Formats: sequence, C-alpha cells, structure tokens
Amino acid sequence: MKKTLLLLTLFTIPFLLAAQYFRSKPLYAGYWGGKTTVKISTVDSSYNLEIKALSKRLKGTKLRMKPIKINGASYRILRTENVIHIKDDSDETVLMTSNRHMQVVLADGKSFTKNRYHRRNFTYLNENGDVVIEARLRDNVFNHVVEISMHEDEPLLLALCLEMLTKLAREQVWL
Repeated sequence: MKKTLLLLTLFTIPFLLAAQYFRSKPLYAGYWGGKTTVKISTVDSSYNLEIKALSKRLKGTKLRMKPIKINGASYRILRTENVIHIKDDSDETVLMTSNRHMQVVLADGKSFTKNRYHRRNFTYLNENGDVVIEARLRDNVFNHVVEISMHEDEPLLLALCLEMLTKLAREQVWL
C-alpha cells in the first residue's frame, strides 16, 4: 500500500509542476445572492479570478451579463442563448464560443476545441492537439468544487471554464 501511494505521488508531481492548478472553496450554490462572488486563485497567487455568481439581465435585450476580474483587469461575460462572448473595457470581443462551446476563438486568431461534449469534466485543446486547460466540477450533495489545471497561459480560457462550471453548479442545485 505504501509503495503504491509513493509511486502515485511520484507520478503526479511532474503533472502538477507543468500546470498551474486552481481549486475553489466549496461553492454552496444554493445560497448564492446577487452580490455573491466566486474567487479562485493559484497557490502562489500568480492568477486571481473573481466572477459574480449570478448574471444580470440587460434591460431591453435577451443578453445576460456577468462582470469578471482577471488579475485586476475587468471583463464582461455576455451570454446570448448559448454563445458566450467575453468583452474588455473598450467593448471589444476578446473571446467567443460556438453555440455548444465546442469551439473557442480568441481575438488574436487562436482557436481551441473541446475534446468531447461533457459538461462536468472537459478539456480544451489547441490547434496542434495539445492540452491547454482541463476543468472539472466535483460535487457532494449541496456543495460543488471547481478544479482547473491550466497548462498554457490562457487567462481568458480560464475565465470561460470558470463561467461554465459555476453556471452548471447553480443548475444542478435547483434540479
């Protein structure tokens, strides 16, 4: 038993060193209010993300908006039907998804694809087929924990994964 445990820890150390690992505190999505903020950061605090737990509906439109901060920079997540746009302060789209979130395109032309259509555990791959970010939602009966491993430096993709997983956590509480 001890040898197996030692081998598993030795095997996982290179993967943890190669990626930045994010883990949230328990979310308790059933108790979210209008001012609730979900915060997630790395152990060494090189990345800090803050996202409002619930989105607001913009008056006169069908758009839903959430403010987000990545290391102090402000962005807005706009959701129209199933398409997600992340816009910066100058109201330019810096990230856009397809309607099922299988394709993601950044403003600089980079594109990413999701490895499979799974809402709780998914991976985004770059154009070469290398893993960029892995995200999963772990849950107990009423609390959820977001776990994300970022292999390449893509903070906007990290914000997208956090948005998708917090929305899923809220949906599962009310089912």
